[in-house]
Amino acid sequence: MPRLPIIGATENADPHVVILGAGGSRAACPAGDRNGLALPFMADLIDTVGLRPLIQEVGFVPNAGNFEAFYDDLARSEKHSGLIAEIENKVREYFTRLQLPDTATVYDYLLLSLQPKDLIATFNWDPLLVQACRRHEGLIVSPIGCITMLGPRSAL
Repeated sequence: MPRLPIIGATENADPHVVILGAGGSRAACPAGDRNGLALPFMADLIDTVGLRPLIQEVGFVPNAGNFEAFYDDLARSEKHSGLIAEIENKVREYFTRLQLPDTATVYDYLLLSLQPKDLIATFNWDPLLVQACRRHEGLIVSPIGCITMLGPRSAL
């Protein structure tokens, strides 16, 4: 693997970019959040969040492994606006209840290991990453950049 040349210094001044993908939250809290709530993958979101009874109540049999495709089809059909609103509310409520454990997580170690020049980029709506950033305000000399790449998310 090529290495950067050392030119009169023993540290790399280049920034680090850490990209968090699917499963970041579950990797940070494999046993669940502070209250034992499981962190969902898209493949198990329907059952983890408790959407299956709601979806089946209106006659759908969702493919548990592909929530995104199911939701996309539902939204594009321009039907079932009540169901869409209920799904969105239930998902929002679930993610709002998630709490970072009191013990250190991978997110804590990541944030404390980065420098102000570094950046964390995520594809996820991840309240635990936001909570970890807030937990370390004041401990980190200068804020680490955190961005989401799936549209505006005011929490980051």
